[in-house]
Amino acid sequence: MAATRNTGIKESQGKYIAFLDDDDLFEDRKLELQVQILENHPEVGLVYSDCFEYEGWKKDEMRLNPAVGRADPPGKFPGSFFVNPNVRVPTVLLRRECFDEVGMFDESLRQHEDGDLFLRVALKWQVHFLDYPSAKVRIHEKNMSRDRVEMYESMIRSWRNILTSHPEFKESLGRKACLTLGELHMRLGKEMLRGKLKRAFEVVQSGRRMVRKARGTERYNDKVEKN
Repeated sequence: MAATRNTGIKESQGKYIAFLDDDDLFEDRKLELQVQILENHPEVGLVYSDCFEYEGWKKDEMRLNPAVGRADPPGKFPGSFFVNPNVRVPTVLLRRECFDEVGMFDESLRQHEDGDLFLRVALKWQVHFLDYPSAKVRIHEKNMSRDRVEMYESMIRSWRNILTSHPEFKESLGRKACLTLGELHMRLGKEMLRGKLKRAFEVVQSGRRMVRKARGTERYNDKVEKN
């Protein structure tokens, strides 16, 4: 995903960059309103908003997902986002210059490459929340345990790198930096354990099926021999 997005950014020619996956939708005025903000506020590098979410194809059962930092005063977004990186990608509009200053999506991250980029941008530019849910986002089936393991591994790696390269940000977070990383490690451990337990259960069930099948065959053979 990161490599694909980077290719698209390099091939694009516009002043602003937005992202839309094939199963998500922009609201009618998303680009109009967000472009106005970037045009009128050159200090802002990233605009985002809340979004509507729906499961599968149930578009008649949408719910609002409030983005993080929506009520933050100026300059507080990076800290809020570090603790809870809840900003949906289709709601974002970025200034092209942001990529020149902070770089592209990190292609070494298996997941969380969007959150990694958004925080790097937020540490260099001002971020603006638009009070207009600007996208409809489809929620896929629950991720497998391995997907969540990769997510937490990527988040830990990304956050550690950012804290190392931005010591002033780490200092501003105080103990929140350690608490957030500690919580991510605990979530990662739980997902890894859950995956092992699930695999162990599958192995036991497979063994039971083989035993039952073997016993059924043995009983059948016994009957044949007696007859």
